[in-house]
Amino acid sequence: MESQTVYCPRCDKTVHAAVTRVAPHDTHANVPDGGKLVCLEVGEDCEGMTCPLSGSSTLLMAVRLARSGVIPDEDWPHVRLACGGCGCVVEMEVLDGGHVFCPLCDTTNPVALLKKADGRYAVLAAR
Repeated sequence: MESQTVYCPRCDKTVHAAVTRVAPHDTHANVPDGGKLVCLEVGEDCEGMTCPLSGSSTLLMAVRLARSGVIPDEDWPHVRLACGGCGCVVEMEVLDGGHVFCPLCDTTNPVALLKKADGRYAVLAAR
């Protein structure tokens, strides 16, 4: 996935963004949609808002980013808990203060998180 710099009016700076790959042929429903904008710099400052670049929620932008594989797994903040989708206990990728992403089954799980002073997250409650 090639990224380009674009101006983000919410951040008032240029950010890196990319477009997800489109399948080269007709596909079945289990193949993710391609051709979707992904901001590679979506973060805490964007939480709970609508991305001005895509018109999508920043949670959706974070899910697209997690699914894209652009950011190495070790660079994501993680919390360990059971996934509501597959039932496995895994290191979930933190999308925002209320959602985590299961890298095994691509399920977004609602949770209540608290960011600690050291930058790590504590799970207050899995919803």
